[in-house]
Amino acid sequence: MKTIKVLEKEISLYSQKEADYICITDIAKYKNSETTGLIISHWLGTRFTVEFMGFWGKIHNPDFNVTEFRNIKNQSNSNGFVLTVKQWVQKTNVIPKKSIFNKIIGDSSLELQFAAFLEECDDIISYVKNYMAVHFKIDYVNAKGEISNYYPDFIVKKSAKEIFIIETKGLEDLDVPLKMERLRQWCEDINSAQSDVKYDYVFVDEESFNQYQPKSFKELIAGFRFREYKE
Repeated sequence: MKTIKVLEKEISLYSQKEADYICITDIAKYKNSETTGLIISHWLGTRFTVEFMGFWGKIHNPDFNVTEFRNIKNQSNSNGFVLTVKQWVQKTNVIPKKSIFNKIIGDSSLELQFAAFLEECDDIISYVKNYMAVHFKIDYVNAKGEISNYYPDFIVKKSAKEIFIIETKGLEDLDVPLKMERLRQWCEDINSAQSDVKYDYVFVDEESFNQYQPKSFKELIAGFRFREYKE
């Protein structure tokens, strides 16, 4: 991962399509590492920031939701208005073209980032975020020894005969290895029961995804950084 120094502080730098982007989370954590989300939401909610993001969106997103943007812009004048990254993406982002749903609702910035990556993958047919409407779940024994349900994050159709189950994760917890072992077993079981479609899985951690920056789905599944829990 590239970094730049600003006032002697290390700030992450991401490159995509010959453009560079700085990490506002890194900037916010130097203000207060315990309330970075709140700092970012207040910064996003200022009138000047909203106007800038709207200007950028109109230039770079052909399907930018201008109506929703106007509503956000009008609200930015009111006292106490805050705006999260998730709210901005849901209200103004382009309509997904490879997903069966017309909106992508992510539980984290990594999920939204990964969905954007899938939209750019020419080597997949389609994908879906595992919403409650999809309700794909696998039972497993959690770290407490209890039976629980595991909902993988994404389902990707690479070809007519290949489907990948994707788990994205920012910070690992005790249940991650247990979930991935259960997912491995699930794929093996379903592949043994039928031969029409091959099921496989990939674990995508945030640090590796930002550092490696795969350019295609083929690069993702072939990258050694994403082979964790595969051996």
